[in-house]
Amino acid sequence: MTQLKKLMTACLVAGLLGAATFYSPCIGLNWQTNLTCPLCPNVTIVGDSPTERFIRLTIGGGILNAAFLFFVALFLWGTRTFMKRLLFSRPRT
Repeated sequence: MTQLKKLMTACLVAGLLGAATFYSPCIGLNWQTNLTCPLCPNVTIVGDSPTERFIRLTIGGGILNAAFLFFVALFLWGTRTFMKRLLFSRPRT
């Protein structure tokens, strides 16, 4: 179970960092690429300060991005486990 917790933590960190990178133009940095946060929408919000907008969008987009990364990682991990059992299990006699 600890491996799953480590995987969830890594996906959460990667998701939040990807969203922070994607929304970095809100705070005057230009690190934006489309690959960092595939689920983050391009939105224009009026009325908030740039820092509030950055924090709100980073948390929202980061959680969506982390969930997406976690499900992809969980699928790959499950596929690896299934293939390992299928290929390396001893036949029953």
